[in-house]
Amino acid sequence: MTKCMILALYLPQFHQIPENDEWWGEGFTEWTAVKRAERLSKYSNQPRIPLEGYYDLSNASSIRYQSQIAKKYCIDGFIIYHYYSNGKMLLSKPAELLKENREIDIKYCFSWANHDWRRTWYGYNKEILMKQEYGNLQQIHDHFNYLLSFFLDERYIKIDNKPVISIYRHEYIDNFELYYKTWNELAIKHGFAGVYFIQTMNSESNEFKEEYFSASFCFEPGYTIRSKMMRIDNNRVAIKKKLYSIFNINKVADVRDYRKVSKIIENRQIKSGQNFLGVFTDWDNTPRYNINGTVYKNADVESFKRMFSSQYMKSIKNKHKMLVINSWNEWSEGAYLEADTTSKFSRLDVIREVVRGDADEWFWFKTSSK
Repeated sequence: MTKCMILALYLPQFHQIPENDEWWGEGFTEWTAVKRAERLSKYSNQPRIPLEGYYDLSNASSIRYQSQIAKKYCIDGFIIYHYYSNGKMLLSKPAELLKENREIDIKYCFSWANHDWRRTWYGYNKEILMKQEYGNLQQIHDHFNYLLSFFLDERYIKIDNKPVISIYRHEYIDNFELYYKTWNELAIKHGFAGVYFIQTMNSESNEFKEEYFSASFCFEPGYTIRSKMMRIDNNRVAIKKKLYSIFNINKVADVRDYRKVSKIIENRQIKSGQNFLGVFTDWDNTPRYNINGTVYKNADVESFKRMFSSQYMKSIKNKHKMLVINSWNEWSEGAYLEADTTSKFSRLDVIREVVRGDADEWFWFKTSSK
């Protein structure tokens, strides 16, 4: 059977940085929002509480434990969000700790999250906190040189001797062609065959640019809810949000059906062997957006098992290099694989069962009959 890497998106937000202290208050981390979350809908499971406690990613022991759990449950590696704006970096400590502690046994690569930082989180306005900026040729070199020490790490994921990096919003980069050309040239200069650029297919960017990207992956559920049906649904949500704002109704406006969205994901046809698939564990981002958030109902373990099994088997059949899970630890969006006090390790159990082929015959029959 062809090997397909199971990779989980990884948020490095769980440690204190000066910028967050300034923007949100002393001691702020992602846990601040997670802890103060409230149950705004009958479908909402809040607050979410990690089974192993509220960890701190400014020390290697937390990352080491996460890596051990991931390996135990057949997660091959993490796609770590990389925040870099023309020399300015945020939340880089966890990746740097991982690089420095070579005994931590986990594969990893980066997703360059090249977007502005705004005060839209937690119900505020659209004030820009840090503008995403791009550089001239020298600054493009500087960015590559920062990444190079990671690329040279034997644990950093490479495909065809090319270090892998996903670009979150390539269309935001006016001089992306220069990045593409320069980074490939520099990678070859340092002994690689180039850079394996992966395009993130999401709610905005969904036309594959094969002239730049070796592959793409489906960021779920964003990639799926961009469909015409979901856009009609979004109009309804916008009206409800306006009404709730006028009448100060403490209710979440947007409730979607996990089973409905997962069915679309399961039934979608593969566009090409380079269009890597994605799944999501759950979704409830009300800790960040309050009543303006989105909650998914019917996000039970059995539905996740059906979606993951379907996408994993399609990935194997189409000889895909990877399958991407949203995510390992997006606690403020309710999208995480880590164990919580409600579901424990159930979703991780699903992955291990499916990857090892331990799922019972009844389940496989039920899945194939849908």
